Amino acid sequence: MAIDYISQSRLDFVHPILDAIVGLLVLDYEAQEPGDTLIVVQALRSWSDQEKLWLQGRNGAGVILDAGKVVTDAPPGHSWHEFGLAVDVVPKSLIGIRGWQPESPLWKIISNLALCRGLACGS
Repeated sequence: MAIDYISQSRLDFVHPILDAIVGLLVLDYEAQEPGDTLIVVQALRSWSDQEKLWLQGRNGAGVILDAGKVVTDAPPGHSWHEFGLAVDVVPKSLIGIRGWQPESPLWKIISNLALCRGLACGS
C-alpha cells in the first residue's frame, strides 16, 4: 500500500526529512503488519489549534480540571506540531474504533519502528 492521499496532503506541510521518514515508517509497518497501514491524523498544527487541544480538560488558566480529557501537555508555542516537526499516526485497522484501543499491541509495534527510524514517541 502507499500513503493515502489525505495522509500525504498532511505530510506536505511538515519538514521534508520528517515526510521522508514517515514514508519509510509506513513501509516498515506494512511489512510487519501486512494488510494494515498507517494513517497520518495530525501534522502541522496552528497555535490556536494547539491551544484548543491544550485546554481540553483544563480551565482558561491551564489548570487541569479533568485529567481524563487532557490530550497534550504542550501549551501553544511548545508543540513540535506547530513547527512541522511532528506527526500523529494511527493504524488504519484502529481508525474507526473509538479511543483507538490504547491497549492494542499495534501501538508498541509503531513505537518500536518509529524509534528505529530515529523518531521520538510521545503522547
